[in-house]
Amino acid sequence: MKLRTSGLYLCLFLSGASALVYQVVWERMLTLVLGLSTLSVAAVLSAFLGGMAVGARVCGPLADRSRHPLRLYAAVELGIALTGVATLVVIPQLMRAFSVAYGALEPGWFGSGLIRFGLALPAVGVPCLLIGATAPLMARLLAPRAGATAVGFGRGYTVNTAGAVLGTLAAGFFLVRFVGVQNTLLCAAGGNLVAAGLALALGRRSDPDTEALERPRAAPVPQVCGSVAAGLHPRLALVVAALTGGLALAYEVAWVRLLAVFTLNSVYVFTMVVGIYLAALAAGAALVTRLLRRGSADALGLLAVAQLLQALLVPVLLALAPLASRLDLRSGVRSEAAIFWTEYALVAAVVLLPALLIGVGLPLLVHLASRSVADAGRTVGRIYAWNAVGTVAGAALTGVALIPGLGLRGTLLLLAAANVAVAAAALAARPATSARWRALAPAGAAAFALLLALTPATTRFYVPADRSGENLLYYAEGPTAIVHVAEYAAGERAYRTLYVDSKSVAGTYDEIVTDQKMLAHLPLLLHPRPERALTVGFGTGGTSYSMLLHGVQVDCVEIEPRVPDAAALFASENHGLVGPAHDRADFRLILDDARAWLHVAPVRYDVIVTDLTSIQYRGNGNLYTAECFELLRARLGPGGIGAAWAPLTGITPEALRVLIRSFRAAFPHTSVWYMLNVPTDFVILVGTPEPLALRLDDVARRCAAPRVRRDLAAIGMDDPHKLAACLLLAEPEVARYVGAGPVHRDDRPVLDYLTHATPYHNTLPANLVELAALRSD
Repeated sequence: MKLRTSGLYLCLFLSGASALVYQVVWERMLTLVLGLSTLSVAAVLSAFLGGMAVGARVCGPLADRSRHPLRLYAAVELGIALTGVATLVVIPQLMRAFSVAYGALEPGWFGSGLIRFGLALPAVGVPCLLIGATAPLMARLLAPRAGATAVGFGRGYTVNTAGAVLGTLAAGFFLVRFVGVQNTLLCAAGGNLVAAGLALALGRRSDPDTEALERPRAAPVPQVCGSVAAGLHPRLALVVAALTGGLALAYEVAWVRLLAVFTLNSVYVFTMVVGIYLAALAAGAALVTRLLRRGSADALGLLAVAQLLQALLVPVLLALAPLASRLDLRSGVRSEAAIFWTEYALVAAVVLLPALLIGVGLPLLVHLASRSVADAGRTVGRIYAWNAVGTVAGAALTGVALIPGLGLRGTLLLLAAANVAVAAAALAARPATSARWRALAPAGAAAFALLLALTPATTRFYVPADRSGENLLYYAEGPTAIVHVAEYAAGERAYRTLYVDSKSVAGTYDEIVTDQKMLAHLPLLLHPRPERALTVGFGTGGTSYSMLLHGVQVDCVEIEPRVPDAAALFASENHGLVGPAHDRADFRLILDDARAWLHVAPVRYDVIVTDLTSIQYRGNGNLYTAECFELLRARLGPGGIGAAWAPLTGITPEALRVLIRSFRAAFPHTSVWYMLNVPTDFVILVGTPEPLALRLDDVARRCAAPRVRRDLAAIGMDDPHKLAACLLLAEPEVARYVGAGPVHRDDRPVLDYLTHATPYHNTLPANLVELAALRSD
């Protein structure tokens, strides 16, 4: 029997590992189709967790009625493997369905979110339903052996979550990087198949399933700790399960947003957050399960204490958050290991303790809702389903409404207040509360108020630039990022910089103004008759404005609404381009994910440019894959030109070659341009499907247009001969430079891993020397 129980735990471990690998892979695959906007992310998460909720609720009674739950468990694991592999075929088809639905309905912002949810749900709904079904089956198999539903569930949940930790770390750090996204999913399916085979083998050796119900392997935990004796109605336990689930995911969303500011926010950081979060959940569940096994745990009291401690940690976090800016990863050139462990320590400091307290909740609620081991599946299924429904609501509301409306500080304080309310309800439900217990809720509320009084009245989450005399002009917390604008004086001039999550993306200093203007002018000057152009990223609005000077219709796709909101501070660059008082027929601002828009754009463009300043920033790499460049090329009309900004610093020579090689995979006729007006640390890639005829007299004629000439003269680039001299590598030299090697693809996102630790390394000299060595005069 001991061997059999160990085998069950191994099944649960493999199942948990596979489930999180699926989540990592599905999130990456779905966001490539549906985008990384707040609504898209909420739709993906809702489909995943909603499917699990339905599976847990439906399978609970089935688990209790089954005479052979091991066989049923094996069938579920087999079903997860088969339907999981099927998503490799289903999800890519969403691109076509999304385009058709978007074009037919022409929905607004909210309507597009509903379409995305409607597509994500059938794509992953069935395997997620089956994943959710494993929770009540786990309780059905382990509760009789443990002698109590909560103890059996707690042990299984701990092991299952420990497997989830391994799955998260393996997928985020190793599998996607070295074997690719699709093969990573196949590894997850392999884990399900092993679990299914092991469960069948355990069932064939003997038939312990009904036997265990009759003869528990452990002494039952006294039922005085159950819901009836504790004074908590089972339905109230379901409500509390939903509330605590919502709070748990709301906190996770808030932590991810907070840590995006103080870390490099690469794929590694997200993996750290999820891994540490799950590890802490497992530790909390193991701790409370041990207490429940002893039979002396006061479940409602423990739940109240855990909720109060979570609330008290919030003002502590708010007070200490400004100290995180002192860990500025921009200071000095640090090794990859130093950056990794600094970020790991910061993530652990934010996530570990509160997540451990969150982890005690689910086993306690199962204990409070349980009546006997005979209905273990039904009990766990209901609690797990309500908890999952709460997580859907918590994650969606936090990202879509709470953070944009209340800010991070207000959101965290609201969540803490909800913790206090749940604690008070738990204490009020205790049947024989002593004076000491009755005093706990007001004492906790008073301590929370005291700690809150000691924190700053306003907390702004950003990392100041490493220079003195900088003034904050604008700060806003949007649906996807925190945006701020700062100004600093250098001699007689004042410069402004736009930051997204404390990463510089645009500004008014000479180098970046050159970037903003030339990314617009260069491809439009090379195109013989441009009529319509698209730019990815609004920034200061400078690129969009410079495009308009060529007399073309301009569309701009921007994912974060707060970026154009800050445009009033950059009137010198955008000349009042946005705002109700400056609506113009030749410009359209589209608030959406760029890849999602490219899938559904109803028009073709003559020029498309993309301008990103942090390739390692989570999600930005999606716009530099060969498939994205191919999508960009597909949206070009005849003779169309694609252009992309590419950094020369903060990226190794190997990674730069991968980037340009990926661009060239979509645009076989690629040239590389380096601006000569001021010292710059970037190049502009220009690509066409067909050979591009570069005629200097045509370029000179277009440069001579009065508005274009004035804009070029502002950066010293109005001489067409000087512009022609900026051609660093022509097509043959580009081919020699990139050579053969890996390409950054949706399935093998190698740049995400090559650039995550180098954004502030000065690699400009090495890259420029390699490029210049191939230049032919």
